Amino acid sequence: MLSEEEITFSLPANKTILSFLQMRRPDQIKSIELGMKFINMGNNEIQAWNNEEWNLKQNEIIKEHEKEINKYKELLLNQQNSMLLIKKEHDEQRQNMKYEIQRTLSLQYEDTIQQFKTEIDIKNNKISQLTDKVSKQFQEAYATFEIKLNEKEKHWENKLNNEKANKTNLISRASNSTIIGQDGETMTMHELTKRFPKAEIEDTHKKKGRGDFILKENGFTMLIETKNYTKNVTKPEIDKFYRDVDTNHDINCAVLISLKSGICSREDFQLEIRDNKPILFLHNIAKNFDNLNLAIKLFKLVLKTDTIDLSCKEKIDKIKNSIPIIKRNWNAMQQKIKKFQQEMLEHVNDQESLISNFFNILLIDY
Repeated sequence: MLSEEEITFSLPANKTILSFLQMRRPDQIKSIELGMKFINMGNNEIQAWNNEEWNLKQNEIIKEHEKEINKYKELLLNQQNSMLLIKKEHDEQRQNMKYEIQRTLSLQYEDTIQQFKTEIDIKNNKISQLTDKVSKQFQEAYATFEIKLNEKEKHWENKLNNEKANKTNLISRASNSTIIGQDGETMTMHELTKRFPKAEIEDTHKKKGRGDFILKENGFTMLIETKNYTKNVTKPEIDKFYRDVDTNHDINCAVLISLKSGICSREDFQLEIRDNKPILFLHNIAKNFDNLNLAIKLFKLVLKTDTIDLSCKEKIDKIKNSIPIIKRNWNAMQQKIKKFQQEMLEHVNDQESLISNFFNILLIDY
């Protein structure tokens, strides 16, 4: 590589030159190059200042550019205003369409709602009429029952007075529980055959869990349990009757009749629901078998009426029948708690006596 030619020149000895001479050769060359660039730039700027025509031309160019910029600014502003106007029109159109759709749907649904309301009113009127009819039929049935009850009580009182001659035989038979049961079943079978000649009557007292009789007539199936006790029918017998009702799914209803006594914790002619089937409890039926006729009429009336909800009554009956059991269990628990508390106190006292004696043996105050 060829070396560059060197030029030797002298400079005045001032502070600036002395600083320049103290720099390294590369830095001295850079300083000279940089200084030359500043001088050239300064000359160009001075020339521009002195050139009035060049300045005017630059100003015109600047003004032209400013006009173009303002023109585009105005165009952009107009476009923005146009977009805002279009957006406003679009929003108004959308709002109008929304309102029209809502108004159309509202009119359509108002007609549909009005039709539904009319249909509901018609059905409510029918339900009200059926409810009134059922209520009236129940009232008539109970009124007939009361009339027949009074008539038959008088009839049987007279009949019993006329049959005092058979009293000795009845007393002797009453000492045998098997004979008593057979007498009750025979009496019931006789009354059922006499009162329901078209019905199929099955004697089921020898079949486990089927009651004493099953009465069938035109799709109507009723289980009959007969008790011929001198005292009230007990709770275990009622529970057995419940089990028979729950396990015989072919029956529509059931009746527990006591020929000569009442039934424990049950009113005469008390209606309950068991396994969604109506059941009745009848007291002293031997004096008035017409009550059995009324019971069957009531069953048929309830089973034919679709508006009666039996499930609610069944729940209420189950809760009501469970209340005495809950009370007995509660009393039993209280007694056991009291007994446990007393026994624990006795054990604590015995333990304290033993500890006291132990400390006395060791001559320690307790």
